[in-house]
Amino acid sequence: MRITSDITGKIYEDSSVVFFTNLPQSIAYMKAGAIPLDVMVGNSNKLIFVFSKEDHMKLRERWANHDL
Repeated sequence: MRITSDITGKIYEDSSVVFFTNLPQSIAYMKAGAIPLDVMVGNSNKLIFVFSKEDHMKLRERWANHDL
């Protein structure tokens, strides 16, 4: 499904992104240069950060190895 962010105005396909509620991981991704495509509030009143799968693939191993 094609989604247009109310926050960033960016258009993305939900199948090409990852959704994070992990705030420290989202911050680490942003510090490493990933730009969220969207930010929203989830059902449990937690922020959800949306990143491209491409950025996630580049950064997930570094996150897992505590290199971010």
